[in-house]
Amino acid sequence: MTAILPILAPTAELSFNGLLVAHIENVTLSEGTYFATFQLRVSDTEPGLPSRIAAFVRFSLDWNERCAARERAHPSEFHQFGDLIGPDRWRVTWPNESIALSEAPIFSDGNQIGWR
Repeated sequence: MTAILPILAPTAELSFNGLLVAHIENVTLSEGTYFATFQLRVSDTEPGLPSRIAAFVRFSLDWNERCAARERAHPSEFHQFGDLIGPDRWRVTWPNESIALSEAPIFSDGNQIGWR
């Protein structure tokens, strides 16, 4: 069963080590997993970490698209982004609450995001 979050606002921000990565909207919670839409706020034209994160998001979108199409996509492909996947680096922040993610969020279907 999916429900609108009763306590947390349906909009939030996603950050990586304090860097704003995306605005998150339409947040719902289903069986312990959050789902939402996102608007990316980093680009691969920005040097350093923003570019690396944008590449990770783009890769994740492509990887999930290949999975959905039953094309070759192996989890080991994510090893190239090991520095972005670890615990407590990603954070979702609402106006009155902030949670550290145990791993990187999942980016799929163009503008969909999921996390635990």
